[in-house]
Amino acid sequence: MVEATGTGNFLDPDGYLDLLPHSGRRLLPGFRHNCWKHEEDLSLRYVGVGSLSLDADNQSDWASFGAVTLDEILPHEHGCSREIGFLDGSLIVVSRELISIWTEADCPDRLPSS
Repeated sequence: MVEATGTGNFLDPDGYLDLLPHSGRRLLPGFRHNCWKHEEDLSLRYVGVGSLSLDADNQSDWASFGAVTLDEILPHEHGCSREIGFLDGSLIVVSRELISIWTEADCPDRLPSS
């Protein structure tokens, strides 16, 4: 859910996060985790989020932003910032800390390691 506020936009990820664990196997192969590219999943956790900015270029629905063209994490005076640029917009998160965790991917077609 994206809600306009007096200072920008509020993006509530709860609906997406609730559906995510159950939707992976139903996604088309091109939208699932690619086990040939990565044998581990990367999870990012933002601690102390100071701001969240959603900028749409002629779009009212962030899901229609198109393909990701930029994804970078940079130092920021309040910790770090992550900018995700899309064809038709961008999302910027500023947080005190960013925690990354690699976990074994669910790859049912992966051959057992010897």
